[in-house]
Amino acid sequence: ATRALAENPDAFRSVTFVSGVLETRIIEALPDGQRSAPTPVLAIHGGQDDRVSLVSLERGVSALHARGFDVTMRVMLCDGAQREGEQATAFLERVD
Repeated sequence: ATRALAENPDAFRSVTFVSGVLETRIIEALPDGQRSAPTPVLAIHGGQDDRVSLVSLERGVSALHARGFDVTMRVMLCDGAQREGEQATAFLERVD
């Protein structure tokens, strides 16, 4: 999704990354000010996700902010899989 967003940021009404890998090098290579309007980006991280580190996601979010994207980041903390599912459902209902 990072590469598609980088190739044509105006093509998207909004973008959501769920425990996504934000390729910071790709984002940092974007020129400033090429978008007609800031593309809203939602980055969701499972607080206990061991595949994508929170630090990595934070770096990507910072890089998107620096390039003019309107980024919201949410960390979903949970005690277990069932609780995680409940939190994700509640969060997505609020976003909708």
